[in-house]
Amino acid sequence: MSKYRIQYTQGDEVKYISHLDFLRTINRVFARADLPIKFSNGFNPHPVMTIGLPLSVGTTSVCDVLDVDLTHDMDIAELTERINKNCPLGIRVTAAKRAESLKPLFNIDSAIYTARFDADGDPRIADFAAAESVMIEKKSKRGMKEVNIKDFIRSLGSADGGDREYGVTMHINAGNFSNLKPELVLSALSGFSGVPLSNIAISREKIFFDDGEPVF
Repeated sequence: MSKYRIQYTQGDEVKYISHLDFLRTINRVFARADLPIKFSNGFNPHPVMTIGLPLSVGTTSVCDVLDVDLTHDMDIAELTERINKNCPLGIRVTAAKRAESLKPLFNIDSAIYTARFDADGDPRIADFAAAESVMIEKKSKRGMKEVNIKDFIRSLGSADGGDREYGVTMHINAGNFSNLKPELVLSALSGFSGVPLSNIAISREKIFFDDGEPVF
């Protein structure tokens, strides 16, 4: 058995499909590519595969990763080519490597996102970034609770925009132990500034392990 880590993009063409739909899509891609996929045992066999960090509906990504088990070794270039020949528009493999000795994707800890949006007034990005506390309602396993969203944000900065266009880069908690959706950061920013945000476009740019190392 051989394990491979695959990095891929999810573009505008597929940003509104659910995580479950993405899983169905990638399983069909692997089948059409005739990859030697290892399947689980039991009454309902499925590909032995791990998605690094599910992507929120409406978000694009240039850095998503998955691990997949194959029954035998494959040349990296051939693996990449066969997958890309069968991918729908919007999904493309950008890199792949052997993963047996790599840190498990379970240890993903944070991610960097960029967001662009329009606003009819100053969203006060610098003030929001400098604030020590911004309280919000956040969903937990026990229901909704009030938390300080700044505890989940590693860093946040602004990017240049036009008269009404603004940009934000955020490094936030993401993974199995502490997770913050970028949409919630923008909602908190809007509430903090009192300025509605529109035409929002969010992209995931980088994913990190708990030791700070990039996943790929």
